[in-house]
Amino acid sequence: MKKYMDKADVMLSELKAAAVDVATKDAIEAGLVEYVKDEVYDEYLKNVKAQQANAGICKGADLKVVYTPLNGAGNKLVMFDPSLDPKLPYTIVGGVIGIAFFRVAQYTTDHEFVQRQLTAKDVKKAGSSLIYSQLICLPLVIMFIGIGSLLFVLYKNNPDFDALGRSFFTDARDVFPQFIKNHIPAGVRGLMIVGLLAAALSSFNSAINAMASSFVSDLYLPIKKDRGHSIEGNADQLTSSRKMVILMGAILTGFAIVTAVMQQSSGLNLVDFATGIMCFAYAGMIGVFLTAIFTKRGNTASVLAAIIVGALIIIPLMFQKQFFGQTYIAWCWWCPIGGIISTLICLAGKPKKQQA
Repeated sequence: MKKYMDKADVMLSELKAAAVDVATKDAIEAGLVEYVKDEVYDEYLKNVKAQQANAGICKGADLKVVYTPLNGAGNKLVMFDPSLDPKLPYTIVGGVIGIAFFRVAQYTTDHEFVQRQLTAKDVKKAGSSLIYSQLICLPLVIMFIGIGSLLFVLYKNNPDFDALGRSFFTDARDVFPQFIKNHIPAGVRGLMIVGLLAAALSSFNSAINAMASSFVSDLYLPIKKDRGHSIEGNADQLTSSRKMVILMGAILTGFAIVTAVMQQSSGLNLVDFATGIMCFAYAGMIGVFLTAIFTKRGNTASVLAAIIVGALIIIPLMFQKQFFGQTYIAWCWWCPIGGIISTLICLAGKPKKQQA
């Protein structure tokens, strides 16, 4: 019986291979599939060999496996990339320098994060909260990366796992929600969807709260006081804050629609684009922050100029492909570049002499 089963398996395998060959042939004739030309392979291998740190080390090794993004393997499973190429975003150097600079800007100038530190009893506890928050986030990030890697392997090896597999590399944002919908058991599916919605709302609500409180405290109340209107206690501030929450929610919703269109035209994936958008604010603000903390220079004009120029610098960096034909500098270097320039601009302002 086993003998006949083995023969049946062989026959089925041959039929499947023949069907794939016919489908591939039809796709080629229809112009849907095109083989990579030999010139592309030769040029690719030439550039790969030029990157060798120890030329000739693999001679005679009789290697049978070649890891290459040329045919779609990508770089999903690369743990550490020591490359110094500024075009690549996820390298050791980019993480240690570029992303570290980005994080400093985020935790010192973004009120969404600063407001959490302000709830601490003293500076020491605020600093400890930052350290502990990063330690707690680390296993969560590893878990997210693990889930993404597993889904990548699943759809890469089984493109027909479901209808979504065929469009996996077109828009990967839909993969996890659709995987939950189609393949997670009922009950657990509901918990996971609630978790996704809760995560999205917590970030959205935190941003609205930060923007509303900053606007009311730094702009609305001071302007109202300068115009001679009295502030009628906490009730007045609370009413103003509620109105600002509605306004900021509407502004953020509109901004989300605009950035969705920008993301499609930029050619960047969602993570790179989102962090790049943050650099519009961080690049200028970190320059002002560093100037205020470590020097006594700067004035109102130089502060405003630093913030504006810091934001403008990010525009050509984000749309490099549209302006220059390709990406020369990855997003992790945008904040350091903009931050350094905005710092120099802010330092150029001479402080006003205080009257005795």
